[in-house]
Amino acid sequence: MFDVNGEYIFKFPRDGYERMCYDIIISEKMREVLGDIVPVYSLISEGEMPIAGYRKINGVHITSEVYNGSPLGLNPKEIAGSYEKVASQLAWVLNRLHSVSTREKMEAIPEVPNKINIGEEYRELFRIIRKDIFPAVDRNIQANIADSFNHFLEKVEVSGITPAFIHGDFGGWNILFDVDSLNINGVIDWTGSRIGDPALDFSELLYDFGPEVVSLVKDHYLPETDAWFWERVNFYLSLEGVHDMLQSGKQEFIDRGLERIRKNFSGNIERNPLNKYFIRSGQFTE
Repeated sequence: MFDVNGEYIFKFPRDGYERMCYDIIISEKMREVLGDIVPVYSLISEGEMPIAGYRKINGVHITSEVYNGSPLGLNPKEIAGSYEKVASQLAWVLNRLHSVSTREKMEAIPEVPNKINIGEEYRELFRIIRKDIFPAVDRNIQANIADSFNHFLEKVEVSGITPAFIHGDFGGWNILFDVDSLNINGVIDWTGSRIGDPALDFSELLYDFGPEVVSLVKDHYLPETDAWFWERVNFYLSLEGVHDMLQSGKQEFIDRGLERIRKNFSGNIERNPLNKYFIRSGQFTE
């Protein structure tokens, strides 16, 4: 992705023309749901190297690191006060995105993946983890990973999941805020969107924004959540290191992912290792 003269954003998709076309199709439909905060693609080329461009949406990426480092020049009191503003904005997006009406609208689009089978998907992921990651970690971590997956897969079979249309990568780098008002100016990169588990979008928020903000988002979130929704949020969050290792060939990401896996799954922690913090905090239990 390239910023051209501060006016246009051009994308050269890693996975080719089909992935770029999907982003264009979904962005157009999402403007019907979320309005002007979704970009409008206006420059599209179908040559040997496909390229697409849209007028740049001004704004800043806000994550927990932004609050800690305060690059916006906010003092501590202003930062604390901004949590509520940021959370209400994020909840507004998720309320519209995860609504039944949006799911029904997007299920009618042939390009949208809508055959949700979380059990099959995560059984395959566990197979890949055993093959590619287990050799790099000790037996205690292997056992904790296996226990976490087995518990998750058992609950999927027994309790199921209520699907919604999800962004799929709803983290700080795909959300743009106005630097003064802290209103959301843009939600970008819809290439991972699909009919899926809405808890995935919350896991991305939790990773990038931290528990203080996500606890407030939860207070504003309107769609009904099932009894183990927040447990799934924690489970997905625990796998961030796994995705770092498997989705990037760069050694720095592989090393970082391995460090996260060892941190998340070390120790004698029952079921999901992150529950020790998040459930004890009382912020993500029903």
